[in-house]
Amino acid sequence: MPKILEYTPDWLSRPSPGFKLFSSSKQKQSLNPLDSKRKNDDYDGPNRMIARRGTEVFVVVDDSIRWADLGTLKDSWGRGTHKTGSDVEGSENEESGSEGEVEASSYKVLQIPFREQIRQLVPSNNGDLMAFVTSHTIYIAVLPESSRLSESGDQKIRLKVMQLGSHLHIHSQPPVASVLWHPLGVRDNCLVTITAQAVVRVWELNVTNRWSFHVPTLDFDLKKLAYGKCADDDFAAESPLKNKIYTVDDVHMEVASACFGGIGSEAESGWCSMTLWIAMEEGDIYALCPLLPTRWKSPWTQVPTLTTSVAAKWAYTDLTGGTKEVLHRVNQQYNWLKSIDEQEPMRLVSDTDFSEIAIYKRPAHPGPIPRLQGPFRILPEEVDEGFEVSSIHVIAAKVDSEELVDSDLDEADVDERDWRGLSASIICLATKQGDIWTFIDLDGVEADWLPKAQSRYAYDSDLLGQPELVLLEQHETFPSDQVAFTEWPIFTLDPRSRYSFFLTHTKAVVWFSFEPWCYRLDRELRSSNLAKADFRLDAITSELGTKCQRILNLKDSESVNPDVPSTACVVSLDNATGYLLLTTSGEQPQAVLFDEQHNDLLAENDEKPNTFVDSQGRYLATIIPRQAYQPPSSLWAETSLKTFMTKRVPAEYREHLTKEVRLSPATLEVIDAVHDILSADSRVLDSAAASVHLRCDRMKKEFADQRLLVNQVVPRIIEMDVEQADDYGNNDKPQAKVRFEERIAAAKKRSQEIAARHDAMKSKLDRLSGQSLSLKEKKWIAEVKRVDEALREPENGDGSRDHDALSRYFEIQTLVEGLIPQAKQALETSQSKDESEASEPEDESNPQTISLRSISSLLDKETTLVNAAQERLEQLSLGALSRGQTPVH
Repeated sequence: MPKILEYTPDWLSRPSPGFKLFSSSKQKQSLNPLDSKRKNDDYDGPNRMIARRGTEVFVVVDDSIRWADLGTLKDSWGRGTHKTGSDVEGSENEESGSEGEVEASSYKVLQIPFREQIRQLVPSNNGDLMAFVTSHTIYIAVLPESSRLSESGDQKIRLKVMQLGSHLHIHSQPPVASVLWHPLGVRDNCLVTITAQAVVRVWELNVTNRWSFHVPTLDFDLKKLAYGKCADDDFAAESPLKNKIYTVDDVHMEVASACFGGIGSEAESGWCSMTLWIAMEEGDIYALCPLLPTRWKSPWTQVPTLTTSVAAKWAYTDLTGGTKEVLHRVNQQYNWLKSIDEQEPMRLVSDTDFSEIAIYKRPAHPGPIPRLQGPFRILPEEVDEGFEVSSIHVIAAKVDSEELVDSDLDEADVDERDWRGLSASIICLATKQGDIWTFIDLDGVEADWLPKAQSRYAYDSDLLGQPELVLLEQHETFPSDQVAFTEWPIFTLDPRSRYSFFLTHTKAVVWFSFEPWCYRLDRELRSSNLAKADFRLDAITSELGTKCQRILNLKDSESVNPDVPSTACVVSLDNATGYLLLTTSGEQPQAVLFDEQHNDLLAENDEKPNTFVDSQGRYLATIIPRQAYQPPSSLWAETSLKTFMTKRVPAEYREHLTKEVRLSPATLEVIDAVHDILSADSRVLDSAAASVHLRCDRMKKEFADQRLLVNQVVPRIIEMDVEQADDYGNNDKPQAKVRFEERIAAAKKRSQEIAARHDAMKSKLDRLSGQSLSLKEKKWIAEVKRVDEALREPENGDGSRDHDALSRYFEIQTLVEGLIPQAKQALETSQSKDESEASEPEDESNPQTISLRSISSLLDKETTLVNAAQERLEQLSLGALSRGQTPVH
């Protein structure tokens, strides 16, 4: 698990400005926690009240949205530019004084033109747009740039907000189940919405075209698609104006959650990012592939891998034949990819990494709506499927690098670690009880469409076999008697690895990791050694060793309201804030700071966590990070008694209450109302004071435990100091201290060297376990080995070698060594002769001299031609030697 460094750092704790970011600024009507239940009784769904864009966070507090930069909050608190506690609290007479200044300086309020309770914040991948999701409606906001939000000035910024589907997503229609940004959307402008009654809509948004926010490009009903026979049927959702007709499918196809099978990465399998996985509340799982907008961006590995695999499959089925269903699927995939290959993609520059991306147009045939695949059959069949699903999370299968052309791999600039992983998708389901069900899709979901009515491949879709998922394991995060059926656990991705994630529960945040077994399972699935393969697979799947650790406890005390649902956590990994997990509980921030340099591979071999071993092999405990105590909010919350006189007492009776109290029905009514407020407030304050008292007792016990740990460590330090002092004499204590410090420095240096060697070995193993060698690389290695063996051939007794080509090579070297001195001698002789001839005067008019010059020039030309021919013959001979042929003489 990631190593925890700190719980809720100071810059997020009270009274810092970071704490005020998440606290409500409204006056509490009552301190009774039962009053807050009415806000959540009618809603049963996910709560994502925090969204991030880099180091920026957007938080839903009350009926507004707040923005702040966590990096700025952290730096300002570290530099001491924050206000003191008295400034944050404010005085009774200065309600709008220093407290308002502190709140204004810590965050900004983004004004929205609606008053509905926001349940989810869903930002687009590039951070330009954000979806505000209520129980039934959806609003799209255009987010200002970071520089605009960071400017000092107006603390309230009005956003440009447009309602999505003003006649479709309304309160008279089914509630919204999931809102997803398509990972392959151009400029991240494609939004997919799924309602609880299984209606899927695809929106291609254009900020300059308001019509794109009213009419979706795709709109179909999964209940109709499940019973579709051919692609020509009408799968459109019913109009909101028509009367609702209830069927049996309304019970079995109530959508709980949905997600895409990938994030659009280059290291994922081609079909994953096009696949929409849908989980029903009853536990059924369906898939739609491919679900694409009109224009979509393609990673550089997607089209080549799909073309290679589908072409090979098409050739195999064309040769061997198959059932009508298989022929239909393969032919449709082949024609679909053929139309994509024939396109000339449009090239755009990515907004994030400035790389070039290819934009393709969705083929018109076989059609935009794929066939609904499912429900998936769970293996083994004796598994009890009686659970209620709350969320679904899919980990994409890795791309098969063998399906890529060598030239594509040479031009690719991808980290080799991205190619590692499991060659099958992992599907995780979270139930309302907090359990995690892990499945694996061994067959893989591929593109599939319904046949045309007049197609020669037409078949009855009811005859198709159910796709299958294999159950790997089930994790029970909490005992069944400690959870309620109204909770809604939510998944959050881990930025360090795609095979780990966080689960936010009402009671805690739990971390899961599949890395201990996914690589081993992939090696077994791809291994060509079938001997005892079943035994090895059973051994791996029987004890997978999934890492599961509770990271943060949210409802372990009365400091937060247990009836207020927790918010799905967000995890960031950047230089400003580090490896940080952030969530809220009862309007209080809860955070965990991890060690981003921590290596799980080394940590998993520790026999005992939070310990180290001394020179004698004894375990000594180290400091264990503990969650900081957050006092109950009722201790500083304002009571409604302060405004009782102005809100509850009529104006004609206020003056009488300031004078001598007279017994009357009106006075009795006022006293009774004040008593109700005081009794509720006192009950909550008594509970808060009791929790503080219990925390003090707990602190004493923890302090005693820390003293015991210190008492274990101190004797060892003294013993080591004495041992060093004996080496220099009892009176040489400073030298012993220096020696001790030198040993510590040497141990640190050795630890750094071991870490560096581990990183180098890990990178080397990543390269070795990467993609297989190409044909060119294999030929080059064979040629190098052949030359190396030839050069290492031993000489015979007479100095010759058996290899014919190699003997000629050494013979040429001998001739060159003999000819070089002769050439130098001839050059010196010719130079001396030229000098002697140049010293003698020549008669320009002598005919004999003229004829000698002409003869000399002709001889020079002939010599040049002969030398050129000789060089050409030598080149031909050397070429023949390199190919092992007989040279030309």
